[in-house]
Amino acid sequence: MKIDREGVEQILDLQVNAGRITPQIKEERLREYDAKVQQMTQQQYGDQMQGPQMNGGQPVKYPYIAKSDQEQYLNGVEMVALLAMVVILMKAAADKSTFMVEFCMGLMFAFVAVKIITKDIEKGRKLSYIPILAAVVGFGMLGLAFYTKYGSAELKDAVSAHNDLIGSICIIALGAGMIIGNLLSRRNSSKVYTVPVQAVCVELKSPKHGSHVPVKLSPVYEYTYNGVTHRVQNSYYSNKGYPRAGETREIFINPDRADGYFDPIMSKSTSIGLTLIGGFFIFMGVLVLILG
Repeated sequence: MKIDREGVEQILDLQVNAGRITPQIKEERLREYDAKVQQMTQQQYGDQMQGPQMNGGQPVKYPYIAKSDQEQYLNGVEMVALLAMVVILMKAAADKSTFMVEFCMGLMFAFVAVKIITKDIEKGRKLSYIPILAAVVGFGMLGLAFYTKYGSAELKDAVSAHNDLIGSICIIALGAGMIIGNLLSRRNSSKVYTVPVQAVCVELKSPKHGSHVPVKLSPVYEYTYNGVTHRVQNSYYSNKGYPRAGETREIFINPDRADGYFDPIMSKSTSIGLTLIGGFFIFMGVLVLILG
């Protein structure tokens, strides 16, 4: 469905009113729209016509904006493969196939985690503890699946005798891993991003794939450093602590690379949530130990 310029402007106005983009971003999107219309017009009728992007026969020049190279971790084929795996998982659950359920869940966790870790290493980005934890869980579930399928009767009897202890240790380790991993991640970010700057949130982006309730967003900050204007966005999304479009915050950047930032407010809000969740897992693990 084609939308004219007035329709595009109305959609952008809704995003401005919702605090998702600033008026500046709205104007940039309109200029991009005008440029595309002009290009299509020139391709159809030649260069005789001048579109709204021309001023006295010369293209309007916009200030340089250095953007971070954010990419999707999974391509279209891999997303389809994951969707197929979810269908297989649901079928296995309906058939009560323990091996296939454990195998599918472990494969999905491990595959996505390895893709994220590999991409971050290739791009020189700092590793997040979340995909590392997911990789451990994924490979652990794969091991459990093959143990369920091919383990000896003697080994299964020995493990079954200590099910409560093993389960409790796993739950406690998961909770402790979330808390310790978050602390290490914050510590690493404070070492990588050391220069404070005043930055304006110009846009709040949502993930391209999938829907989340509550909505998870990632701020795009704009700041000027050494006379150059940069826009930076982190590769993770959160449902708490993010600013509204147009809000100014002090963030910390890496002066050598405009490839991310450290937002103390957003990081603190996320850390509180992860600490509470991790603490809950530890509490449940200890409770199982006591009751067991």
